[in-house]
Amino acid sequence: MADEIQVQSVAHVVFEGFTTLDMYGPVQAFASSRVPDGDGGWHRFFNQFTIGDSPAAVKSGEGPSTMADYSFEDAPDFDILLIPGGFGTRAAVSNDALLAKIAAMSAKADVTATVCTGSAVLARTGLLDGRPATSNKVAWDWVLEQGPKVDWKRQARWVDDGDIVTAGGSTDAVINHVAEGINGTVTAEISHMLDIGMSGPGQVYVHATDATTEQLAQMADDGTAIAWSPRSNLDLYGATTPADVAHTLGVPLTLAPDWTWSGSMNPAHELSCASEWLRSRNSDINDVTSSTKTFYIRTKEDLHDSSPSSSPSEIVSI
Repeated sequence: MADEIQVQSVAHVVFEGFTTLDMYGPVQAFASSRVPDGDGGWHRFFNQFTIGDSPAAVKSGEGPSTMADYSFEDAPDFDILLIPGGFGTRAAVSNDALLAKIAAMSAKADVTATVCTGSAVLARTGLLDGRPATSNKVAWDWVLEQGPKVDWKRQARWVDDGDIVTAGGSTDAVINHVAEGINGTVTAEISHMLDIGMSGPGQVYVHATDATTEQLAQMADDGTAIAWSPRSNLDLYGATTPADVAHTLGVPLTLAPDWTWSGSMNPAHELSCASEWLRSRNSDINDVTSSTKTFYIRTKEDLHDSSPSSSPSEIVSI
């Protein structure tokens, strides 16, 4: 079995102020690529190590330090080079010595991958010039300044361009609790999320109760989904997400009971409420509800009754 497994090496770049999640998230993902060895252990598909200016502790942006296993000059051969993001990239993009070392390391790798604003660092080396790439959406304007010749793709969660892969962030698939209520502030929240690029496939807006038709159309174009909680919305605000309009425009919908204090009990109860609301608007009930996926975030006590609880939640799909 071991002879059949091709093991690749991953070199993780560490620099002052890197974001731990941007490195350790991929570390965990690579480490999870494994199969049992038959003797109670594991055969792993990836060997991983860290590289930096010297084999010494490097302080992360969150505080804890990570040991660089090797210096750039002494690193063993590797297949994949991974560059994390973080606030430390603000200094890294002006560190010519670091940029030269990263460019040299990239030339040795079969694939160079970046997470978050790590793509801004790679852009400063010139290796992204004329190539498609993406990055952190909140820092988007700053990232553009680091690589004016890069073909930046704002709506992309990741861009696979063969030997270079860039990702928007280690948690770029996000469920956003946004725009709950019925006022101008709610509408402004949605506009802000769309403006900063927090939209697209993998992004879910929970509620979006006061979304305008124009906003829904943009969400449909981007591939942003809505978690619709009509029972809770109607109980709290007397209005809910215009799900029928969203459906007509092509926004992916999921029916999601909110919490028991506002009347949400179970998926069937939520579906009944959704059907009643759609009927009141003379909408095609079957058309909307049959294409709406349902998931239920509820507490362990909710599995047995509808009383409020603070126990750990779980997701039940139907």
